[in-house]
Amino acid sequence: MNVSLSSGAAGTPSNRILDAVAAQTDSDPVDLPPLYDTIDPEVLDSLVETMDNGAISFTYAGHEITVAHDGELAFSD
Repeated sequence: MNVSLSSGAAGTPSNRILDAVAAQTDSDPVDLPPLYDTIDPEVLDSLVETMDNGAISFTYAGHEITVAHDGELAFSD
């Protein structure tokens, strides 16, 4: 599944990731494990907002998450 995390969307990149995973898993974001157990949300937000190219990948809540420099979010089981 691909979800746009462009700067026009509301919230920080880390919050948009939580919302996207919650929607994909039909869960409430508060029921998901804390993102900071996987990656520092403040560092993630800063990196995504300042990247010129490349991507960041990590595993969260059983999903492989990739955030590209253009804000595109991809995740898979």
